[in-house]
Amino acid sequence: TIKVNVRQVLVPVVVTDKDGHHLTGLTQADFKVLEDGVEQKITAFTSERSDVPSVSASAESSLPVPVVAGSPKPLAKQHTYVICVDAIHASFANFVYVREALRKLFQREQAGDSQYAVIALGREMDIVQNLTPDPTKVLETIGGANFRKTFLQSQKSSSQFALSHYETDLQEARAACDAAGPTDPACETRKRALPPQANALAEEARVNTAQFLDQFRSLVEQMARGTDRRTLVLISDGFLLTPGQVSYGLLETYFPEFRSTRTIERMEDSIEPIYRLAAKGNLPIYTIDSR
Repeated sequence: TIKVNVRQVLVPVVVTDKDGHHLTGLTQADFKVLEDGVEQKITAFTSERSDVPSVSASAESSLPVPVVAGSPKPLAKQHTYVICVDAIHASFANFVYVREALRKLFQREQAGDSQYAVIALGREMDIVQNLTPDPTKVLETIGGANFRKTFLQSQKSSSQFALSHYETDLQEARAACDAAGPTDPACETRKRALPPQANALAEEARVNTAQFLDQFRSLVEQMARGTDRRTLVLISDGFLLTPGQVSYGLLETYFPEFRSTRTIERMEDSIEPIYRLAAKGNLPIYTIDSR
């Protein structure tokens, strides 16, 4: 038994003449699809347009033509939009901006052949709104208490508080050392307590980012398996792929003697495979800064 994996590739095509008018009456035989100069077999061919809910068979020949190569099945016309909220790095202060942006979006959406879901990635993955073709249901969800709760449970508030406390300790230690001298016991005592704080903050940032990336990868894996058109929108305050950069940077700014050849961990190796997975599954990811 010989098994072959076949990956569906969607090739949207709009054919116009020199004046910009759509050409009509085109068939599958009018197209060739080549990859690296090698012709690929077109196994599914459909016509559609986005400004009407449905198309009759007699009218299809006059519409712009999407071409599908390498698929044994016809392409589904449904489009799935998943709104993903990064609740690990989110700030509650930005909740109002996120909710207002989503409210404007779904007020404009009309019920049709699309479906929507809202998912929050926090301490665990939370399906705020499961798949629904009705935009009004999404509006109800983002205006409800559960959506607000995802921001209230964000770990960013505690992280910001810990960083603020750390900065206060740095300032007090610097002032004590400037007043008493670098060899004074009080200065030395305060200084010895600072590197462990920097390490703890770096580790907390690393764990939070790793937790988010694990959940995000799981979500991308699930969506990449689909056969319909899928779009993932990630809303986040953003995060560093070098989790120790802030705490160690502050330490070395206040006390240059702590500057060393320390290598700050970088997490690009954790996020690049997610991008490749999305690209392989023809899953576009759009990012929006919630700040």
